Amino acid sequence: MIDLILPLTASYQYLTLSKKEFENVDKNTLYRFSLVHNLGLHIYSLYTFIQLFRILYNKGINPTSGYYFNTIGVRELLFWFYMSKYYEYVDTMILYSKNKDPIFLQKFHHVGATIVWHLGFVYEFEGTFFVSLINSGIHSIMYLYYFLSLIDTIRPMINKYRVIITSAQVCQLVFGFVALPYFYYKSASNIIKCVIIIHDLYIGYLIVLFLQFMSHNYLQKKSIKLHHSSSSILGARKKVILEFSSPK
Repeated sequence: MIDLILPLTASYQYLTLSKKEFENVDKNTLYRFSLVHNLGLHIYSLYTFIQLFRILYNKGINPTSGYYFNTIGVRELLFWFYMSKYYEYVDTMILYSKNKDPIFLQKFHHVGATIVWHLGFVYEFEGTFFVSLINSGIHSIMYLYYFLSLIDTIRPMINKYRVIITSAQVCQLVFGFVALPYFYYKSASNIIKCVIIIHDLYIGYLIVLFLQFMSHNYLQKKSIKLHHSSSSILGARKKVILEFSSPK
């Protein structure tokens, strides 16, 4: 339990943040900081992805314990990527500064990420290498989207890609949910088996939350738009029919 002091303490501080603490943030300062924040996380995530992919390309795929963690440079890359999960709490602080409330999905995502990455790194779970590889790739795209969406002239052109990015997030979660126990559970030690179970419990519920988010924000809204569009077309047709059928 002592191994979880850092993520649990950080999570408590994160969850007890108050929107009032950020209500006086200057809008111009917030905008400039948001640009730097999102661009910085894009560049960092892309760098991590490229480095981990290079190692995977050179070393190949091997589920043997210690295979990646004992490779030069991997431990440092995974440590700093784990540390970045704490920095991502800033996403929520930016929302508070905009007088917005984060949805439960975001808070659960951030808190769970610090815990599972902490366990993966501390106990040197080899699956952390692949999880970090895929997650850094997805995040490099996601934070680039967030950065570009802050630019008024670009935002309308990229809004349609939101559903694709969210779908990619769900795909990485499904892959992790299946692959981690499939490749590592059977030959793992008891402590690593516990780490895998915690990973899958977190990922499984995260998949449910993401699917609910997609259903509410994409499918239902699209259905409403289609309904309104159909109603407008029917209304126009009725108007035309009435105009032609009315006596001159």
